[in-house]
Amino acid sequence: MAIENYRQGIGIFLLRHGTLRTVFSAERINEPDAWQIPQGGVNPGEDDYDAAIRELREETGISSVKFLRSTKDRYNYIFPEEIRKKVARHNWAKYIGQSMKFFLFEFIGDESEINLNFSDEVEFSHWKWASIDTVIEQMIDFKRAAVIAAAKELF
Repeated sequence: MAIENYRQGIGIFLLRHGTLRTVFSAERINEPDAWQIPQGGVNPGEDDYDAAIRELREETGISSVKFLRSTKDRYNYIFPEEIRKKVARHNWAKYIGQSMKFFLFEFIGDESEINLNFSDEVEFSHWKWASIDTVIEQMIDFKRAAVIAAAKELF
């Protein structure tokens, strides 16, 4: 499938300071029990790294991070039909899914920095630190294969 059929996005594995496989996970405000890592779209003219820093700040309030590495490739997933209907309101109707570059950062701040209400568009209701395996288990199905592949590369 052509790359223009996928929305360009980023995903962030945020390691808890001093751990090797404990990452930040947040529950979607509009989907109880749907947990995920921070992620978002890349704006026109924005590079992937800058998008990752911006999205992390917008979704979590977090800016105290240390870059560790990123995936070499992008990982794609396809939106299920019910999601395609939801994302159409964001002018994403032309996209069949997302093409994601993943980043691994270490959180080096204090947990008081974490603020899920940092921006006007609140996406998450709760957050927690969890093992990467738990995060993957609790993730929405259609994203799981891409996240597993990225985690294998980064961890």
